[in-house]
Amino acid sequence: GVNEDSPSLVSPLSPKTKALGTPAFLSPEVFDGAEPGAPADMWAFGVTLYTMIYGLLPFTGASYFALKESVQRDVRFPPAAPQARKWADLLRRLLCRDASKRMTAPELADAVAELSSKAAAQAKRRASRPQIAFAAAPPCAERTGEQRPFTEVDPR
Repeated sequence: GVNEDSPSLVSPLSPKTKALGTPAFLSPEVFDGAEPGAPADMWAFGVTLYTMIYGLLPFTGASYFALKESVQRDVRFPPAAPQARKWADLLRRLLCRDASKRMTAPELADAVAELSSKAAAQAKRRASRPQIAFAAAPPCAERTGEQRPFTEVDPR
């Protein structure tokens, strides 16, 4: 079970407020002793989404205090595939240090709908382009020196 006195789960900063949870997912205001609420949940979701996209945590530290210092800095993004870049603005808004300016759940829903719409439009554009296929070359022993032309393939 969970030991509430474990230093990895209980904030040493505020004896009157016990912030249970994984420290890497705690928002700046919770680190400072505030009660967790909806903005802290959005922060934790931002940490989760960042970790899903980039495969690592956005804020790290060898100790609770080092992690708290890391959370006080702006989020940084590792070099990533172009597909990951489209998430950077949304992540910045989820991982905004100021809880009053942090993205809300309805704003997140709108942003995800917009990203989905853009992705669907992009996929539709790609599907409407003719695709070019190369004719398979015969094995080396059968090569005659003649070149085969490119052929268009109807993706439907």
